[in-house]
Amino acid sequence: MTTTARETIEAVLRGTLGYEAGLDALLVAPPARVDPALTAALRDACAARWQGGWQPVELHRTISRRGQPIHAELVTDAVAAQLRRFPRPPSTRDGGSRPGRSTRGCGGPTTRPTSASSPPVGGPTGSPCWMPC
Repeated sequence: MTTTARETIEAVLRGTLGYEAGLDALLVAPPARVDPALTAALRDACAARWQGGWQPVELHRTISRRGQPIHAELVTDAVAAQLRRFPRPPSTRDGGSRPGRSTRGCGGPTTRPTSASSPPVGGPTGSPCWMPC
């Protein structure tokens, strides 16, 4: 019986197929079919965590602490893909202004902490903002 990469991944996630058997099946499948299936599974897993109350930054921090750097990069990509699904609010960079934000520079705070390690004044747009944008 032939199964798709997505079906194999779902079987592993359900526990009806062992990790080793699933990995073996995915290793012999064409990468052009496996990569999109793995990407979709990761996006779905991230979306499920968010619906369960997780914030994207919490997910990234957890994976960064428990996994390898590549795992954190994959989660970052999945977070970015998920966030692209939402409409982007107007920003000062593309001519709009957000309520409660400055219409000059990057719109960040104009005061900065006073410590020797504080970043220099001036964002990328030359504004008095001290936050990196």
